[in-house]
Amino acid sequence: MSKFRIKMKLTGFELEIEGSREDVPNISRSLTQQLAGMLQPAGAIIDGQPSPGLSSAEEILPAIEVKPQSEAAPRKRGRTRPRRSVISNGTDDVDEGALDWRHDSSVYGSPLQSWNTAQKALWTLYVVGEATGQKELAAKRIALSFNKHFRQAKEILPHNVSRDLGKLKVKNPAVVSEDTRQSPSAWYLTDAGIKAAQILVAEALGQTE
Repeated sequence: MSKFRIKMKLTGFELEIEGSREDVPNISRSLTQQLAGMLQPAGAIIDGQPSPGLSSAEEILPAIEVKPQSEAAPRKRGRTRPRRSVISNGTDDVDEGALDWRHDSSVYGSPLQSWNTAQKALWTLYVVGEATGQKELAAKRIALSFNKHFRQAKEILPHNVSRDLGKLKVKNPAVVSEDTRQSPSAWYLTDAGIKAAQILVAEALGQTE
């Protein structure tokens, strides 16, 4: 009895099918037949005869409609998180808004329209510090807080606050000082500044001649 050996290796075999639920039975049957055709009985391979009951590939696996790319389901895109701007010293540039507190005009009075920007800034630093405990404020926050609560006394601009407090910082005695380690830098009252602010409070209360 003659002997023989059959070895079959399928390399890189890939099959991709797309269709609807109604196509599943036909696809499953056709796929089974297709794989069976690739693995014909050994006798048929040796004798060179086709396996009974098998047809050509076109008959076994009917053409399946392929949807164009434009009709394919759109790919979901993840949300893009907004980037926070980073300033030169590597810290986050946080946009500070106006502070809220319950102002007691019977204790601190109300700012006068005749005050200049420096006086309004000093008075605001003192009042906010006493009312909220927050003793250090950036120039922008001083302006926003003053404008929100005391708009009737004429608004002040952040860059003017920074400019005028900078002038007071170099006077002798200095009524304010600046913490440049914070970003943006924060202003706070010195002992001389607290005394100057208390004089402004007295003026706002109408207690000065």
